Amino acid sequence: MIPKERIQSTDSSPLLPYELTTPEEDAMLEEFLRNQPPEVVCVVQFLRKKIRMLEAALLDRDRRILELERQNADMANRITDMACQIAELKASLDMNSRNRSRPPSSDGLKKPPAPKSLRGKSGRKPGGQHGHPGAPLAQTSDPDVVVRHEPERCSCGCSLETEAGEVIRRRQVFEIPEKPIIVTEHQVVRKCCPRCGLNVECPVPDLIDSRKRHIL
Repeated sequence: MIPKERIQSTDSSPLLPYELTTPEEDAMLEEFLRNQPPEVVCVVQFLRKKIRMLEAALLDRDRRILELERQNADMANRITDMACQIAELKASLDMNSRNRSRPPSSDGLKKPPAPKSLRGKSGRKPGGQHGHPGAPLAQTSDPDVVVRHEPERCSCGCSLETEAGEVIRRRQVFEIPEKPIIVTEHQVVRKCCPRCGLNVECPVPDLIDSRKRHIL
């Protein structure tokens, strides 16, 4: 911001009246004119009148000069204020979301150009390249949550709630929450029907129909 240097006005400057002749000189002139002929007195009076007119004109000129000085000081101060406002407006226009703590939406139509990457073009397509071996996510041996899917009833209608079962498949779902990753293991249990001898397993929900699943 431009510092304001205000100009002091000359309002306090007194106007000194012009006195081309002092009162003592006027008294001496009056004493001199008493013994002079009328023609000389007339000329001197005329000159004294002209002197008084010149004194008044000089005093009026000084009044005008002082007024112009006041106006000049006021105008200079206004110009200084306007220059400060222009500098502040220019600085606000130069602000954006990259050099100030402001959201990108506040940039409006005057958005700064996006930074260009210094990396050159390699000619390859983005993503995994052809022939690159895949690396699937392996199941973990220590899941955070274990959910057992046990069949409740055989197709013949017999209840399987009290029957023992064995885990025949394990499918894990990897979820990525806001904090740590939580791994839930869904164990599909198969039970043998005591009535008909049929091995019955619980159906798996569609959400976990594969061996591993990532949930964002």
